[in-house]
Amino acid sequence: MEPSAVSHRPVIGSLVVLVKRIVRKSIRWYVRPQLEDLRARLAGYEQRASTPDALRAELLRLEHQIRIDQASLAAQVRTFHQILDGKIGSLSAEQQEAWCSWEGQEEDCKSRFADWQQGLAQVHHRLADLDTRRLALHALVQRQLASFDQRHREMLAELTGRLQECNERIATLEQRLSQAS
Repeated sequence: MEPSAVSHRPVIGSLVVLVKRIVRKSIRWYVRPQLEDLRARLAGYEQRASTPDALRAELLRLEHQIRIDQASLAAQVRTFHQILDGKIGSLSAEQQEAWCSWEGQEEDCKSRFADWQQGLAQVHHRLADLDTRRLALHALVQRQLASFDQRHREMLAELTGRLQECNERIATLEQRLSQAS
């Protein structure tokens, strides 16, 4: 159901209401698919988390996915380190070659050394970027797990309360039945 546009301003209220309606209708096509997607995902979470066993299974699935993501990231970092080691080795070899042929090629050596330093700075920058991404991913996963755990604890508490109410109702009904017979 769409909220109605209201304004309590006596003079320009109808104009404000008209502008609100125009804005809502003009962005509805953009917002609705995102809202429906969010509702579908939430319904999926609620459906998967309808019982304690389902909650445990979902938590295990998320933990497994986190391990897979961490392993993938670790593999990418290892691959990048291997590539970097190769590049550093080749840059070191170039530096050694430059130092060996220093005589008469001072400017060329200075240029190669500057290139080597620039390449090394780029490598360090890329490593720092990868490490930042790894830390951000880890923090995101931790926040999602904490949020997931909190939501499901609340759901379990609510389910426990409902079960207790049902048990009390059943006990009351059983007591009435025993009194009636």
